[in-house]
Amino acid sequence: MRVKATDFGRVDFDLRSALTDLYAANPRALMFGTDLPSTRAPSPYLHSYYTLVLETLGDEKAVNGFYKNAIVEGRRKYQE
Repeated sequence: MRVKATDFGRVDFDLRSALTDLYAANPRALMFGTDLPSTRAPSPYLHSYYTLVLETLGDEKAVNGFYKNAIVEGRRKYQE
């Protein structure tokens, strides 16, 4: 299972805890997204969302959420 972490402006829970818990449960599941152009969100995407992920997970783990997990998932889907 994959979890797309996006649209942070719409949540009402602690994002840091959620990101930490998701990553701990499965480091390969988390995929960060911007939800641009954010037409359904109460507020548009903010760069601070990216920074939040980076500060919460740290550089090495954040790289998985930012792009490595998406690459693996994309390859898996095209090989099916």
